Amino acid sequence: MSADTISVRGTPNAKFDQQLEANLKLLGAFSAHLGGGADYVEFRGTVAVSGTTFIETGDGNDVIELMARLPGAGEPSVVGVVSPTFRNDVTIMTGAGDDTVQIRSVDNQLRIRFYRDIKVYTENSVDSIGVTLAEVRGKSDFNLGNGGVGSNPASESVILDQTEFFGTNRVSIHGPGQLQVTGKGFFPARFRDAATFVIGANNLARNASNFVAIGSADPASRVVFHKSLWIFGIYAAHPVSAAFRGFVRLDPALKYLTNAIEI
Repeated sequence: MSADTISVRGTPNAKFDQQLEANLKLLGAFSAHLGGGADYVEFRGTVAVSGTTFIETGDGNDVIELMARLPGAGEPSVVGVVSPTFRNDVTIMTGAGDDTVQIRSVDNQLRIRFYRDIKVYTENSVDSIGVTLAEVRGKSDFNLGNGGVGSNPASESVILDQTEFFGTNRVSIHGPGQLQVTGKGFFPARFRDAATFVIGANNLARNASNFVAIGSADPASRVVFHKSLWIFGIYAAHPVSAAFRGFVRLDPALKYLTNAIEI
């Protein structure tokens, strides 16, 4: 097996308008099919993809990063933070192995934007997905496979931080898992359509757990659900623990817990 690297970067210049333009434009679709090995794929900086984006990594401990980029040495400071934009559907699929998918900006004014749907599917092993300061106009589906095998499963994790979801949002963890939803002050985590969080582990050895944390103890914590929230534990014998902390705006009549216990 070989380790492959794909790097798609846009570098700002003095004439770059970070709100309207991109230095690297992919007018068609982007598709990457990688074999086994520890693969690395990144989209970073002023990149705009007009067509669909499809990334498939094979088995191995893979890392996929869709990231903002800070100006480097010698670049104009007026440029500030620059982030990728995806104007069509994005699909990320990983194989067996401990995989990491990171989608992150560092500036609320220049979020990573998805104008259509985003789907992230990982297979068995201990995987993690992090989404920070992004905006998803379409549907979002984050689906993690079983976090372990036999009597030693390990927890997988999903973090949704300061991100706005306009379409339906679904997180599925088919094994012991931890989901954390966070936001702060003027930059809350916001769900404008229905949100569904599904966690299912039938084996909780070694202190692994099924846990959903909405908000945090931070005084500035802020999470907003405009429609329904459903937290679903697949196995009644191992219910999901659900904690609501800080400011959480949610109509109590639209909060559904199945095989889940609020703590």
